[in-house]
Amino acid sequence: MIVASESIKKTRKKVIIWTKDIDKFILGESFFGGGITVQMYFWAKIFVANGWEVFSFSKTNKTVNEDIKFIKSPDRKYASIIFDLFLSLYFILKFKPDVIFTRGASRKIGYLSIYAKITKTKLVFLGASDINFIKGKENISGLKHNTKLYQSGLKKINYFIVQNQLQQKTLQENYNKNGIIIPNIWGVDKKNRFSNQSSLPSSDLLWVTNFRKLKRPQWFINLAKQIPEKKFIMVGAPIDQKLYHTAQQEAEKVNNIQFTGGLSFEQTNLLFRQCRLFVCTSEFEGFPNTFLQAWSNDVPVVATVDPSDVIKKNKLGLVVNTEEELLLAVNKLLLDSSFYRAIQNKIQQYFEKNYDSQTQFEKALTYIDCNYEKEKN
Repeated sequence: MIVASESIKKTRKKVIIWTKDIDKFILGESFFGGGITVQMYFWAKIFVANGWEVFSFSKTNKTVNEDIKFIKSPDRKYASIIFDLFLSLYFILKFKPDVIFTRGASRKIGYLSIYAKITKTKLVFLGASDINFIKGKENISGLKHNTKLYQSGLKKINYFIVQNQLQQKTLQENYNKNGIIIPNIWGVDKKNRFSNQSSLPSSDLLWVTNFRKLKRPQWFINLAKQIPEKKFIMVGAPIDQKLYHTAQQEAEKVNNIQFTGGLSFEQTNLLFRQCRLFVCTSEFEGFPNTFLQAWSNDVPVVATVDPSDVIKKNKLGLVVNTEEELLLAVNKLLLDSSFYRAIQNKIQQYFEKNYDSQTQFEKALTYIDCNYEKEKN
């Protein structure tokens, strides 16, 4: 029996989920890297559930948590690109993954794409934002060469998972690459771990996102001023410190807003359970995890973005373009109970059918295998 189990272990496929904050997310920390981390956690868990050996990175600890093996790789203030260049190759050679999953625009795509070619590793890039494939708008921090590295890396990658039709279109137009559409996945077991009881407050309207200019928190604050009889809650970590503190000071002057700052994923999920509407005021997104958090709790969404027209087509909430439209949409849902219940019914029908992680995992692997066969031929 021991020999058999060792034989099975040796034949297990390996994947590296190339991100650093999943361990923080598992531990329930309030600053865990945002939507990218949530999705990479769910991908890690579905690989685990299907018998893969799963690795990811931690800034602080070498450990195993929820069957994910964390490789210690601390951030470095000085000469970080030199360390990244050599350590990335070292980790690939040491752990010999069959597949690498990475998500979001950064310079690491440049050297990972080269190392994947050298080692014949399948490198899968997951689009995170609608600007990921629009040259010149990627919004990558640091020096210009970081953007150049990223762009050159995309040209070498053969496997792309995109969130919506716009990402698929811009990937094709700007890089002549084809991507498969898999909107954000949900679950495995995370959504079943939340307590039914909570000391957190209920609300009529909830806003959850990290504070950045493109998220337009002022829209939510202005909305609260116009509906003083309803309770509003703002949640988010201070990515942009100045914007965060400005919004906090403004919100504290409005009696019907509770400003919580950053919260853990589990805490925000409890807030979703206890709210009536989720409001998204972003200029652009990929496919927000917060939409899935809302819909997994039967909460309609009022949003300024609609990836692949999923909200309009499936009647999962209302889509707006201006602050005036936002006010009208919110009032419609709050005041028309039959309309609200009809949308809730649509959400319940739609969610389980479209975001099952096992179905999307199988779809992704089929796509990767088919592309690999095309490469060989």
